[in-house]
Amino acid sequence: MKIRLAIIFIIVFVIVFVVLLIINIGFTTTTTGGEGMSNLPDVTEGMLDANFWISRLDDADKIIMTPDEIEEYNGRIDESVNEVVDLKGFPGAITGEALKEMIDEYKVPALPRYDINGNMLGSDYYDNLLSRRGLSDVKGSNPVRFGLVVRRTNMRSFPTDDIVTNKPGDIEFDRFQETALYVGEPLAILHESSDRKWYFGQARFYRGWVRAEDVAIGSKEEVLGFTEKVPFIVVTGNHIKTGYDPYNQDVSGLTLDMGVKLPLVKDDDATVDGQATQGNYVVEVPTKDADGNLAVKKAMIPMSEDVSVGYLPYTRGNIIRQAFKMLGERYDWGGRTGRRDCSSFIMDIYSTFGFKLPRNTDEQEAMYGIRYDFKGRSDAEREAIFAKLKPGAALYMPGHAMLYLGKVDGREYMIHDFSGYGDMKEKMPDGDYRFIPVMEVAVSSIDLPRTNGRTFMDALTTAIQIEN
Repeated sequence: MKIRLAIIFIIVFVIVFVVLLIINIGFTTTTTGGEGMSNLPDVTEGMLDANFWISRLDDADKIIMTPDEIEEYNGRIDESVNEVVDLKGFPGAITGEALKEMIDEYKVPALPRYDINGNMLGSDYYDNLLSRRGLSDVKGSNPVRFGLVVRRTNMRSFPTDDIVTNKPGDIEFDRFQETALYVGEPLAILHESSDRKWYFGQARFYRGWVRAEDVAIGSKEEVLGFTEKVPFIVVTGNHIKTGYDPYNQDVSGLTLDMGVKLPLVKDDDATVDGQATQGNYVVEVPTKDADGNLAVKKAMIPMSEDVSVGYLPYTRGNIIRQAFKMLGERYDWGGRTGRRDCSSFIMDIYSTFGFKLPRNTDEQEAMYGIRYDFKGRSDAEREAIFAKLKPGAALYMPGHAMLYLGKVDGREYMIHDFSGYGDMKEKMPDGDYRFIPVMEVAVSSIDLPRTNGRTFMDALTTAIQIEN
């Protein structure tokens, strides 16, 4: 009897093991050749390699636009997008009325907001915050100064680093975070906070409050001249660092983000701070002296780092290569913690070719290029647009930007920096579908559902091939 029970137990165990193995195989293979799946629907592991998409292109290495054409395109953006400001033409002074109007663009939230600990913010908090803006110091005419960003810094709605959220505990979405500014970016400085720790400034693509300690003051000619020096290197990796320098801590191990452009030093110096220059690019980096003024220093970037002398050639293959260098990086609303959100993902990719795109999704969606309008289109009409659309095009829907990759087995795919999608198998009490977090740069089908039940394809409004 005992032997019979043991045999039955072994048989049941084997059957269960085989069933589980079959189920596991079913979840980890595709219907198109058995390739391993990623953890997003309809995405295979092979699709997580840039070369998968580049190999499908007939014109991967064809130059789309020359550097001169890209510079002309940037001029069109300056003329057509109101939020983009050419600092060369910025006035030397600004009236008090105009300055206060700019500062007051950022309003105290009308809806409840919460601090990092989940406490609702009250009127006392906002009264103190508004007083820090120093509006009583605004004069009838206010001189404009200029500066260069010396380390990556945040641009804020108000002069504070406080994390302010829509919902208690939702700390990844700081509603006072506007954008990040990278090393070497010029800034027109319009005003100081009452404690002199913050500057209210105008960057090319944004206006807001930045930490004064992260900006070096110089003349307009010095500041803008630094950005126009040739030759130059461009950071083409996701993030890189300058080399270690024990004698100059302000340029040692400095983080440089994709798209940062720095002057390349071409001289006969054999060493920099006691280190041979062989195997390094010697670049100029903006730093601050003891008085807060601009002091340009030499730094070295190892040639092993992912940089380019001059801009990258603008090809579809290179667009996709640049996008996949950020694959898997965590989503970062406004770039507060050193990474990116959806629109800066697009902006930084294109900056490596010399484009100076607007910062926010709605501004990018208004850009010049070969444009396709999805609004009011039927499913068949949307599919017809994708039949014409080139990989590397930017896709837009309200509040979100994506990069088109191509079509595989009847599905359109994109790479984008996004928060998540909807689980159509589970409906919540509020009528939406269960939210599945992604919170990273990921490859997905455009048929991926959202929590409202509509797909990303349904929500598309515009596609733009950034070219003449």
